[in-house]
Amino acid sequence: MLIAYFDCFSGVSGDMILGALIDAGLDLADLQADIDRLGIGARLRASSVDRCGIRATYVEVDIDGQPMTPAGEQHQHTGRHSHDHDHDHNHQHHDHEHGHDHEGGDHQHTHLGDILAIIDASTLAADVKETACRVFRRLTEAEAEVHGRAVEDVGLHEVGSLDAIVDITGAIAGLRRLGVTQVLSSPLHVGTGTVICAHGRYPVPVPGVLALCRNVPLVQTDIESELVTPTGAALITTLAEGYGPAPAMTTVGTGYGAGGRNPATTPNVVRLRLGRCRRAVGRQS
Repeated sequence: MLIAYFDCFSGVSGDMILGALIDAGLDLADLQADIDRLGIGARLRASSVDRCGIRATYVEVDIDGQPMTPAGEQHQHTGRHSHDHDHDHNHQHHDHEHGHDHEGGDHQHTHLGDILAIIDASTLAADVKETACRVFRRLTEAEAEVHGRAVEDVGLHEVGSLDAIVDITGAIAGLRRLGVTQVLSSPLHVGTGTVICAHGRYPVPVPGVLALCRNVPLVQTDIESELVTPTGAALITTLAEGYGPAPAMTTVGTGYGAGGRNPATTPNVVRLRLGRCRRAVGRQS
């Protein structure tokens, strides 16, 4: 058994998971080959960065040659308003993974059915496609629950949704390439404070993350940042079979995946520990 244990001591996001996989030994060219199977013109760039004294891997995504500039976590909200986070507060995770789901205006948007169609039409392995679709369904269902809308009415900004597809399918395909047979996680450390969007001032962790993390152990920190993003929460809570301390296992690899910021007091990374044991670990709390 090869276990992937995600140590989310500073939260988790989609791009951080990709960075941790590459840092732990996943070949970037192999991951790019899987992303190419999506047929959306996405390219990955990985760089070595410092996060509070820890060397980590930071992954960025270009869509059709256009870099996805990190601009703070952007959640999926419903409605006909423009949503912009207040970027003056200290976000730890500058994910480029989400787009707002505005209806109307000059922006193009995509919905769950569109996303599932892209994944289904890809040439990714069948199990990768099935798991990725399951992650997106959970992500969209959580936002629909929060906003009291039907799942089919929850939309994403077109570019942001493509980026989320890369993060989600890349994470799942990457774990498969590494030969991981079980995913486990620490409790998820979440931040505090608020973020600003057109609906008003939202508390951190944001409602969508809390909906995804029902029955998942959370550790509340006093860090005024959005540590756990919706895509990170959707991935971990769909893939992980249990939460708690790392199990007894023989460590064969370690990786650190970086977020975009480098705060002075807390390493803005997720740590991935790969280990072997004789059998699957029983479900943790």
